[in-house]
Amino acid sequence: MENGSSGIRNLDYKAFLYELDYELHEHSDISEFSKKIKPYMDRMSKNKLQIRTLEKLRDTLLPMLMSGEVRVKY
Repeated sequence: MENGSSGIRNLDYKAFLYELDYELHEHSDISEFSKKIKPYMDRMSKNKLQIRTLEKLRDTLLPMLMSGEVRVKY
C-alpha cells in the first residue's frame, strides 16, 4: 500500500478503494437527490458567473482608480 506519489508519503489510496464496501442506490433515490440539490447547484453556477464578472470589473477599474484616471464621487 505504498507509492510515494501522494501528499502523504508511502500511502496508496487505490488500495483503500478496493477494500471499501459501497452501497448502490436505486435510480429513484439518485433522481430525488438530484432534484433536491438542483437549486443549490444552479445558485452556485450563477454565483461563479457573478464572481467572474466582478473580477473583470475590478481588474478594469482598480488600475484606473489607482492612477487617478477616474474618481469615485460619493
